[in-house]
Amino acid sequence: MDDLLKNSTPEEREALFDSLNEDLLQVFDEDIVNLDDEIKFPLSHAAENEAPGEHSIKFHEEIGRGGMKVIHRCEVKISGEILAIATLKNKGDQKSVERFLKEAKITEMLKHENIVELYDYGVHDSHGPYMAMHFSKGISLASILQEISLGTEEFIERFPLKKRLEIFKKVAAAISYAHSEGVVHLDIKPENVLVDDVEKKVFICDWGLARILPEFETIENYALTSQSGVFLKGSPGYMAPEQISQKEKTASTDIYQLGGLLYAILFYRSPVEGQDVEEILEKTVTGQLDLPEDEEENDLVVLIQKALEVDPSERFLTVDEMMQSFNKINATFIALEKRQQVLLNRQISRYKHEAVKYRVQAKKAKKDVVVLSVVVCVMLVSLVFFMTNDEIVQPIKGFNSQEKPEFAVPSEVIDAENSYYKILRKK
Repeated sequence: MDDLLKNSTPEEREALFDSLNEDLLQVFDEDIVNLDDEIKFPLSHAAENEAPGEHSIKFHEEIGRGGMKVIHRCEVKISGEILAIATLKNKGDQKSVERFLKEAKITEMLKHENIVELYDYGVHDSHGPYMAMHFSKGISLASILQEISLGTEEFIERFPLKKRLEIFKKVAAAISYAHSEGVVHLDIKPENVLVDDVEKKVFICDWGLARILPEFETIENYALTSQSGVFLKGSPGYMAPEQISQKEKTASTDIYQLGGLLYAILFYRSPVEGQDVEEILEKTVTGQLDLPEDEEENDLVVLIQKALEVDPSERFLTVDEMMQSFNKINATFIALEKRQQVLLNRQISRYKHEAVKYRVQAKKAKKDVVVLSVVVCVMLVSLVFFMTNDEIVQPIKGFNSQEKPEFAVPSEVIDAENSYYKILRKK
């Protein structure tokens, strides 16, 4: 390195330092090809002496997979402790090994309740580079949002908006802490947020794109290549414009991505969508956000818009500043939600009262119907009885016939009638 600096012009040295500040790995790979592997890949070389024994860890089922890593549930044979161990897919690529171990080093630096704890890292005898981390049975925020968007009742009940906003606050707290340690994440998205509903914990995972800020140390990570061949460091749909245009990435880049995460929590999709990667990238750099028109007056949406400004200087200055605005809005939201819950409870009570009243009325009506049914049945039985009894039916038929019935008039009645007429004639 000293010879390289001595034999270079001032312009070449300035270009070299600029390149170092932007991408240390790229300098190693392109400008210092003659350096020994121990100098080019210091972490890889050091890790060779930190490998655990061949039979000390038992690998179980795969529990996760990403573009660079595979994660298994593992067991420490001596203690029986369960760990999550990430291994590298391409174990033979020295550059990938170095990037993987740089991620491990950064993760090891960060000690926060909402960042997955890294216990150990190194190079395993059989599995190559590894990171041993805290094992959690949680699920990704991406899976939660997908289930809610599909109308799955279990997830709708378990993760109402209030709870999802609490998840966001914990992620933001972890990112704020990382910034205080000089680390930016650069790949904040629902897929990298793990929610353990059993342990009541939230973790921000996958620091594969993380870097140390220039005032500490610059460490770049692996690149994601689009169909156009442009090297991308981030996830289209959530990545900031400066990640696409290859400009300086700072804490403001994470603020942009936090805005995207909050958008996904509210609307179940990324803030920028398109038919293909190129369209998403174009919409990102030009600030074409997919914001619902009927939500423009929503205070949270206003906050999101500020976080998603194309110009980093127009965004919140820090995560803490962003969360101060968020907490004010969230407090208003919680008060409104409580008020709405009170009104909802009153409405439910009124409905319950009405339901009880209707139930009593229905019970009484049912009783009246039973009584009426009994009366009708009695009448029908009586009618049948009368119609089938000859002793009753015959006189009725005689009375209704056209022939007058014959009656035997007693003689005493006739004599009395004659005597009455005689008296009248005398008068």
